[in-house]
Amino acid sequence: MQQDLSIPQPLPPTKGIDDTTNIITLGRAWTDAAGNAPTAEVSTANFIVHTKVPELDITSANDGDNIKYTFDFGENVTGFDIGDIDISKDTATVADGATLEGGKNGIYTLLVTPKPNIKGDITVSVVNGLVTDDDGNFNIGDSLTQTIKTINIDNPLEGDDIVNLEESKDVVISGTTTGIENGQTVTVTLHDTANHQNTLEVKATVNNNTWSLIGTQIADISDWKNGDITITAEADGAKQASHTVTLDKTLPNVEISSDIATTTDGTITYTFKFSEPMKDFGKDKLSLTNIESSGDLTYDDQTKTYSITVIPKDGLDNNNKFGVSINDTTIDNSGNPITGETSLNYDYKVYTGTDNNDTSALYASTYDYISLKGGGNDTLTLNNDYNSNTDVNAIIDLGAGTDTLIINTTEKIDLSKIHNVEHIMVKEDDAQVIGTATDETILLDVGTNHHNDPLQLSDYQNIEHFEVTSVDEMEGTSKAEEVTLKSNDFNSIDLGKGTDTLLISDDTTIDLSKVSNIENITLNSGAKLDMIDISTLIENTNDTIIITDFDHTKDTNNDNNKETVSLNKNNFKDTNSDGIIDEKDATTVTHDSHDYDHYTSSDGTHFIDIEHTLTLDWQ
Repeated sequence: MQQDLSIPQPLPPTKGIDDTTNIITLGRAWTDAAGNAPTAEVSTANFIVHTKVPELDITSANDGDNIKYTFDFGENVTGFDIGDIDISKDTATVADGATLEGGKNGIYTLLVTPKPNIKGDITVSVVNGLVTDDDGNFNIGDSLTQTIKTINIDNPLEGDDIVNLEESKDVVISGTTTGIENGQTVTVTLHDTANHQNTLEVKATVNNNTWSLIGTQIADISDWKNGDITITAEADGAKQASHTVTLDKTLPNVEISSDIATTTDGTITYTFKFSEPMKDFGKDKLSLTNIESSGDLTYDDQTKTYSITVIPKDGLDNNNKFGVSINDTTIDNSGNPITGETSLNYDYKVYTGTDNNDTSALYASTYDYISLKGGGNDTLTLNNDYNSNTDVNAIIDLGAGTDTLIINTTEKIDLSKIHNVEHIMVKEDDAQVIGTATDETILLDVGTNHHNDPLQLSDYQNIEHFEVTSVDEMEGTSKAEEVTLKSNDFNSIDLGKGTDTLLISDDTTIDLSKVSNIENITLNSGAKLDMIDISTLIENTNDTIIITDFDHTKDTNNDNNKETVSLNKNNFKDTNSDGIIDEKDATTVTHDSHDYDHYTSSDGTHFIDIEHTLTLDWQ
């Protein structure tokens, strides 16, 4: 049965055709049912065949830190947007601020940024059937997978991105790669960014996606200055890797001090001041020698210092030391070890005394620290060490009780280092003593001068109060000094040019003819003056001697008479011209709220003021 051609028949076009010239021709080689052949060929009008679909092609190219992807559909399409693109999220992302651009002739572009330290491939894809061309043909998708060549530098370098002195001799630098074949060369460059003076280039080799400086390839920057160092790594066209570290070769040091010079309670506080912050510095970094007990190590954020309080052991033998030292494992925050003096020790001697009334004598210059802790009334004598030319630097603590320090040495002694002492006695005429800001009194009991020279008060710095029991000869200074005479056991005393005060102890008789350059005389109860010779007492023009604290209302010697002061009348002026020197020649002068009988010297330039009215025995 023949097909009825009077009914239209479909003619499906071939797929993938894009042709604008198409004609269908019906020839004459056929007949109808009656056997009649056509008289001529018949052709259709020209028509277009478009069965080619938009087939996507994805390509890529580097664009700075990004990758530029191109999406080419081959013709205009409708409905394509950024959301139709699938990007492997573990390895890349759309660049910041990027949009899908283009569209003309079906060509689009998009910037994609690989993720830092990428490990793996980047895949970008578009699936089938998302968009259509102008004739409604749906697209065929595409996918592009590529391995990105990358190189990275492991960090932190040296564990903390700080290169210390030891590490600077061979900086450990390593890293990883992706997409780079084994055997490729990695060029590592170190640049001194802080001082801009040094650059060092070394080589490494890629092996199974890793690289490191080994063998002869040593990054030695030990002669570079401290500061930031930039390190870069490059290989096989991969984007350059860069990392910055800090070079710190400065070794820390410490200043250790203690309050041993001022402590008075048997404890000693050590203070540590470092030149820079230290790493994990604690009590475990300290070594304590001959320490009985110790407190916690504390930190003062204001002074940036550490402190620890210790109690030294008692009963140590001669030349034993106590103290603290810092372990050599102590490092700063960069890992540099401590350098310089790291300990502070003292020679230590303890006298405990079973009867609490010790009498001890020693060479003080031998020790750094001496302590009498018996608690009784102790006496410590410092003798002369003729083999030593040093000062006495010992810290001396005599403890509780009424204690006496006897100075029998020519070595200089600083009283600021001596604690808990009530009496200071000097038996060496060439002694040298430095006083403190306190009101100290030195008892001079030296007897006959050992060196045949006058005892010089100039050897006693910052001391103005002296008690004299026994001295051969003594010379004062230009400063104002106060001297108490406790006996008449002296040959001569010259108090110098200052405004000096002479005090005469109870029941003591003094021959003032052996004393010169006095401005003030104070007589304690029962004290007597054998004679006052104004020419001996006063040497400076217009000076005045004031004799005070004489209680004329008491009969201190039980002779039923007022006390007697003997004066050399030849040295005083007969003020009323009656031919005699007596109380009538005195005038009343008020000084410091006291009334004085004022006597004028015969030359009219010197004066003696005597407090209250005395019975005068003119010689």
